[in-house]
Amino acid sequence: MIEKAFVQRKNGDWLNENAYALARGLYMKGIEVVPFDFVDLERLSLTRDTLVHGGIYTVKRALQIIGVDEPKACDGMPPVELMPFYGRRVWASTMASVRSRLDSDEKIFVKPLHSQKAFTGHVIGSDLTSLLMISGFEDDFEVMCSEVVEFETEYRGFVNRGELVGLRHYKGDFGKIVDINVVRSAVKAWAGPISYSIDFGLRSNGTTTLVEVNDGFALGCYGLPSITYANFVQDRWEEMTK
Repeated sequence: MIEKAFVQRKNGDWLNENAYALARGLYMKGIEVVPFDFVDLERLSLTRDTLVHGGIYTVKRALQIIGVDEPKACDGMPPVELMPFYGRRVWASTMASVRSRLDSDEKIFVKPLHSQKAFTGHVIGSDLTSLLMISGFEDDFEVMCSEVVEFETEYRGFVNRGELVGLRHYKGDFGKIVDINVVRSAVKAWAGPISYSIDFGLRSNGTTTLVEVNDGFALGCYGLPSITYANFVQDRWEEMTK
């Protein structure tokens, strides 16, 4: 049971709007919130009952300190239950294979297969920017690739305790929306971690297809109500550390 939460700050203020929203939500839930700076992380009295929130490296380091392995719920290839929702080819590969494509005109979407947040998923082509994005990774670094599709709009769904608790626009035309029935069908199809995100996009042909799923252990709030976000974060922390 969480009785205290350490929430990261920077320059005397909350680290970002996510930290502010969480602190507000936890306060309304009656949980003590203690601000901390990153340089003080190693000196905090951390236990499995003291939630830590901040940048992704901060959260990962806090889990190491209390002896909890980095979560693997959304690691590797997508669960088979969600593959039908992608609407495009998805496959596992390596950086060596990705680099071998740089001389072609074919673009592919690439994201880390195992090392969550090692880099943000992006489209790789034959341009210099693509080359620089992947230059710091070994040839055997494993990635997930998919065919490139154009989305007119993209939304992040927040799933907590098996229910879709929020759907927030983050890219494209906010005047268009994805098919909520497709999103709910995907949520029903996969029993993931207690808190995770599931992103969907609307394509020009009118179909709603899956973009990606992410573990809820270090996700932004995207404007979720404070209480909803606090429940989302707290539940995932307790699931990881129990």
